[in-house]
Amino acid sequence: MHNWDIEGLFIYHIKEFRALYPTLALQYGISEPKGIVLFVPKGNRVDSAVDLDHYFSKLQDADVSKNIIILLEKYSYLKIYDTIRVSSDLSVRRIRCFLSQSSNLTFVYTNHCKVIRRYAVAFYLKASSCLNYFMVITDCDTLKKDLTVILEGENSTAKMNGLYLMDSNQKFHLNVLQKHKKGSTVSDFAVYGIISGRSEVWFKGNVVVEKYVTEVTVSQCNKILLFGNESYVESMPALEIENNDVQCKHATAVGQLDANKLFYLQSRGLSSTKAQALLIEAFFDSFKKALDTRAVKKEIIQTIKYKMKRMDIYE
Repeated sequence: MHNWDIEGLFIYHIKEFRALYPTLALQYGISEPKGIVLFVPKGNRVDSAVDLDHYFSKLQDADVSKNIIILLEKYSYLKIYDTIRVSSDLSVRRIRCFLSQSSNLTFVYTNHCKVIRRYAVAFYLKASSCLNYFMVITDCDTLKKDLTVILEGENSTAKMNGLYLMDSNQKFHLNVLQKHKKGSTVSDFAVYGIISGRSEVWFKGNVVVEKYVTEVTVSQCNKILLFGNESYVESMPALEIENNDVQCKHATAVGQLDANKLFYLQSRGLSSTKAQALLIEAFFDSFKKALDTRAVKKEIIQTIKYKMKRMDIYE
């Protein structure tokens, strides 16, 4: 077991966890030969945020950080920051998160690394559990990102917000699955993209509500702001709804800054760069408001502004 000096959180190699908790390992299908398990026992509240990349940098075997399992037992609470930094040599990461009854997980993922190629994260929510997920991607060469949310228990809720900024020849594939297997569940996904240069973005979203699963509220939204005429965008949202007692919506919008709004702001005395910056901030304002932690919010907003200045679209 690794000692990270975080009260309420226990960290094991997968083999250790299977030996100590064989029933839980079997229940959650934990059978991988290598990886790390973050375990929060019943009723534990981990008040200190856990920075995965910071702690995994201390491990001698870096490969174990490619496969991570997070397990929250009933009535537990955990906040995770997964920051893939510029200096990281990580190329692949796979994460599975299991939220037991009435548990609560906040997960913040930021990527500033060009090396990483594949990042897959899946969340499984039992009754009355709650997920808050945030994603910020400012750098990559070619990144394939999979986000899967399975709502397996009644009254479970998943709120997901994301922002990505692509320029030059960056390529980003985003696949999102929101699957409702029980009624009285809510999932809400909204992502905002700002792209320029010859960057390419593919978005594939799928919402699934199984038969006899009622009183479901689900939304999926992908908005992209374009700068220049050389970028490529492909957006494919889809709904698979097998009954009528649901509230489902999905939306995709791709476009440039509104010329009339730019003109209006400049007619009120703003420079063209100031007017453009104001409209860009308005574009991802909903994402900023969703961030619930002041320290994280400040750091993420600074990162976003720094990236946009590099893209030459922000003063």
